[in-house]
Amino acid sequence: AKGQNLAVLESQEVTQLSATGETDQANYRSQVTQAKANLDLEQKRYEREKSLYEHKINTQKDLEAAENSLKNAQAALKAAQQNLSISTSSTDRRLKQIGATKAGQIYLKAPLSGEIVEIGMTIGQTVDLGQILMHGVNLSQVWSNGQVFEKDTAKVKLGQRVQVLPSESDGIHSGKIIFINPVIDSTQRTFAVKALLDNPNLSLKAGQFVQMRIETEGTKEQAILLAKNALVERNGINYVYVRSDGNLIPTKVQISQHKHKDWVEIESGLKVGDEVVVEGAYLLPAKAEATGEEHQSEKKILNWWWIIGGIAVIAIAFLLGRFSSERKN
Repeated sequence: AKGQNLAVLESQEVTQLSATGETDQANYRSQVTQAKANLDLEQKRYEREKSLYEHKINTQKDLEAAENSLKNAQAALKAAQQNLSISTSSTDRRLKQIGATKAGQIYLKAPLSGEIVEIGMTIGQTVDLGQILMHGVNLSQVWSNGQVFEKDTAKVKLGQRVQVLPSESDGIHSGKIIFINPVIDSTQRTFAVKALLDNPNLSLKAGQFVQMRIETEGTKEQAILLAKNALVERNGINYVYVRSDGNLIPTKVQISQHKHKDWVEIESGLKVGDEVVVEGAYLLPAKAEATGEEHQSEKKILNWWWIIGGIAVIAIAFLLGRFSSERKN
């Protein structure tokens, strides 16, 4: 919890600081005692000189001298008391700032509530200035960083609601966009956004991969979704096998950049109602590019295979017939 003691450190510097403060305060206390005694003497002197002046035994000059001495003694006492107060408060304030006691012990307190995930010290260890002793995190609220495609720049705005899905088994976490990077990545053609999420159950972990959905304004669009297993990549081109007239035709498709875990969005190459091979597509013959002309060439090749096969059957039948006739002879 915030303010809780996490560790106790012993510091020679703090001990020296406390000792120096005590020495200074002792000197100032001695000065205060001396100033009080001097003030008492000057006060009595002033009263005596005043009585003598009233009885016209001494002069006004003697009375004024006694009065000045009294004022000086009062000022000296006030200065000594101020020095003592400053020394005491300065030492106490410094010790309080570093969470230390006059015995030289420093209490390391938690700066915020959270959970300790790493400890970098052991009992009796000497630690250096700037050394990380503990690593703590507070995951009650987390940031989710995402990348948005350049073409969607106009759709994303600060304050938009987002939904974050760590996995299909975990629940949905809601938040809002608090930062949009104005610089687009020249390689990926994306820009970064950051969302702030409440994480009351601490189910979201630091460094975890999630899927972020941004609620944008506008009309919904119909899209063709296809299982990723249906895609066959050849030379950087995506194909699917479409059933047509009892044949499987390799068809080139263009996929969208919007991808899901198990699905892809088809931008062109397919239409609603097409029957597509979704299992074992990669085992089917590869084609460089699927066109109607290639389909015809494929049929011609198949026809040639039928002709070659027919010739082979005739040759084998001829040889068998000849072998049988020779045995009869």
